[in-house]
Amino acid sequence: MRFEFSAHGKKSLRKLDAQRARRILKKIAYWESTGDPLQYGEKLESPKKLLKYRVGDYRIIVWLHPERQQLIILEIDSRDHIYDTLIPICNRNHT
Repeated sequence: MRFEFSAHGKKSLRKLDAQRARRILKKIAYWESTGDPLQYGEKLESPKKLLKYRVGDYRIIVWLHPERQQLIILEIDSRDHIYDTLIPICNRNHT
């Protein structure tokens, strides 16, 4: 199973400083390399069945695409701000 960035996910990654972005990309590559990246995510209670991944003080909100078996990165932000953006994320169309 592979991670893929949504357009908004790419935008949120570009907003980060270079060192933090590299750290997050390295962690995503590690999760993919294990063959079972789902084991590192934590399910969120929502109608879209979102997952959250932790990298230090940052959270990555991911949607499991049911047909393509891909993890779609929707948002990356600090833990202080990520949950403020969670409701708009849930209301987006992820197809």
